[in-house]
Amino acid sequence: MSANGDNLPEWAAGLAPEFGRGMRCAQCGYELGGLSIRGACPECGLPVRATLLAAVDPRASELAPLFAPRLTAVGVLVWAWGATVAALSVWVTRLGDVASRHFDIRFSSEGVLTAGLGALVLSGIGAMTMIRPHRGLGARQVRMAGLGVLLYLPLIALFWFMHMRFDPRGVMPYVGSLEPSSTRIALRLATTLLIAAGFALLWPNISALIARSFLMRTGRVDTQPVSVLFLTLATATAGDALDLTSRLASGLAADVLGVVKVVLIAVGSFLFTVALVGLSFDAWRLRRVLLEHPLGLADVLAERSSEGGDE
Repeated sequence: MSANGDNLPEWAAGLAPEFGRGMRCAQCGYELGGLSIRGACPECGLPVRATLLAAVDPRASELAPLFAPRLTAVGVLVWAWGATVAALSVWVTRLGDVASRHFDIRFSSEGVLTAGLGALVLSGIGAMTMIRPHRGLGARQVRMAGLGVLLYLPLIALFWFMHMRFDPRGVMPYVGSLEPSSTRIALRLATTLLIAAGFALLWPNISALIARSFLMRTGRVDTQPVSVLFLTLATATAGDALDLTSRLASGLAADVLGVVKVVLIAVGSFLFTVALVGLSFDAWRLRRVLLEHPLGLADVLAERSSEGGDE
């Protein structure tokens, strides 16, 4: 892209008005008031249209205002980061199992899992802000989001029972000499299904919030696609299914299935956690858009007519 402002987006093609006061360069923060959108920042040379793309949304007038922008922004952050912390608490616990068994390092996971449980509760509370954040959402979509939030109740109960009650009474999952019981595999499968269902029910409203960011909506900023989340969950589920199947096999087949299942569960769970981290950073980038209604061209460009009147 050249600095003279060629190849402007379709919604700005043919326009070369001036910025009003208060518009600052996206790179250095220089005040761009009075500059043409076909120009460049005199301080750092960044094309003015780059700042325009970063700050102005051509669909701003179509987006319904949020009922509570600050509450919604905080809720999205708490929802995403709470889920991430809960997942990380399980990883810390599993690493603690390895340290206890193979390196004779005493590790108590009670505090870590308590923090993870609390983070999961907060994630559910944060998700409540996404049930109906603004007008224009269909009744079915609102009901789906509400059901997605309700699924947090059995998910929280499963987290508490599996990690804080069931595991301490049994062997270390995937680390000890004994295989996880069929009951624990069923608990994991139920947890995975609840997570997948919750994401699926909440995602239409999450997508509506993401669409408020012009850069994220148009792919100019990479975001975590929901398909990746479902793929990682499917991978881990396939591992759990093989875990049950391998118990019916014997000999070499059982050994091969045993290795494959561990790989699928480990890889699927790890990638799911990575996807959650990515989603959390997306929520962090989205917060500024949620706090303020997206800007339209009329919000940042000086009115030629008013200038003419002043003359």
